[in-house]
Amino acid sequence: MCRGLCVNLIQSQARAYSSINTKCDRRWLQPAEPKSLPSPDSILPSISYLNIVKKGIIFAFFAGIILLIQCTKDPDLTPAPALQNGPVLPAQPYDYVADINGIPQDILFQPLNFLNAEPSYNPTTNWGATLGRVLFYDKALSANQTISCSSCHHQENAFADTGAFSTGFMGGHTGRSAMAIVNMRFSRSFFWDLRASGLENQVIMPIENTLEMGMDTTMLVSAVVSLSYYPPLFEKAFGTRVVTEKRIRYALAQFIRSLVSYRSKYDEGMANGYANFTQEETDGMNYYFSGQFACNHCHSTQNFYERDARNNGLESIATDSGRALITGDPADIGKFRVPTLRNIALTAPYMHDGRFRTLDEVIEHYNSGIQPSATLDDRLTTTLTIGGPPVQMNMTVYEKQALIAFLNTLTDQSFVTDPKFSDPFVH
Repeated sequence: MCRGLCVNLIQSQARAYSSINTKCDRRWLQPAEPKSLPSPDSILPSISYLNIVKKGIIFAFFAGIILLIQCTKDPDLTPAPALQNGPVLPAQPYDYVADINGIPQDILFQPLNFLNAEPSYNPTTNWGATLGRVLFYDKALSANQTISCSSCHHQENAFADTGAFSTGFMGGHTGRSAMAIVNMRFSRSFFWDLRASGLENQVIMPIENTLEMGMDTTMLVSAVVSLSYYPPLFEKAFGTRVVTEKRIRYALAQFIRSLVSYRSKYDEGMANGYANFTQEETDGMNYYFSGQFACNHCHSTQNFYERDARNNGLESIATDSGRALITGDPADIGKFRVPTLRNIALTAPYMHDGRFRTLDEVIEHYNSGIQPSATLDDRLTTTLTIGGPPVQMNMTVYEKQALIAFLNTLTDQSFVTDPKFSDPFVH
């Protein structure tokens, strides 16, 4: 609008200037009739007046040009195309498959070796995971090109978010905390309420969510097709340059399944008899696995997780019904997925609503803060029955400190710094 007004102003000034010039030419530059030559005294006032008018128009003309230039400096509120330079990728893809196959057998020992949820119709390949990595970090996958999957899942935080709730493409906030993305290849249902069955279905949901990324299928495919760096990647991953919503989902699922973590201090200890542990860490590990505080009753296997949803006694009256919102079953009120504890020291805040900022607060909840509830998990009750009286752990200060020390050994620094999981758009 500003530019249009400037142009109209300049054009009107130009017409006025041209009109004055024409009149001047006709009146003063044509030969005068011999019999009626004006006197110098009568001419000078007229010339002075016309000069003033012409100078005023000239001034306004150039002022309009300056205004037009200033208008071009107005901020453009239309979002710029995301990451126009494209991703920086190695000529040969990172070897995601070798990393997956490198998971030690003592970690995969039953039942994890039976829980691998990678479907036969979408096996992880190096080029497929590479394409998925680019899609994961590309802000072009959001409606206004401001949000990517990585905006809520940061590598340095084990692909969790640092806030209790994540920010969507229009500035709104999610209703629950973003879960860490670690060893998802051992899960079949996703989100805190387990509403997504299969990773190939889950990955598209945040993209199409009207609060999170705001895309629909048509917009998504069009956005990807419009970027020159994608067709070659789709060809390498799937054999042709055709971009489809299905292929986008499959590539994202491959990358997320490649995010495997198994190089923590704890994993090193498994190989050397925990000779690398301090006494406090060893004591904490013993407390954890002894069942004394019921830690491993829910966070089980070498992935320290469970695939089900449980009520861990956060509230007597649930403000978020959790799994029950999906099933409609009152028996599921207040139940949420049991997340992995791998890299837990990096994924604060904790719980589905981010209510606990530190591991100390989490441990204290289980020590003395479990609330009674009709659906409270039986492993957290004195009677070992669902909805029974909450147990009080009565931990000592040292026991709490030792448990936290052990949980810190589950941090995998190589996982959160591995370049094959990093942002390819950071040049």
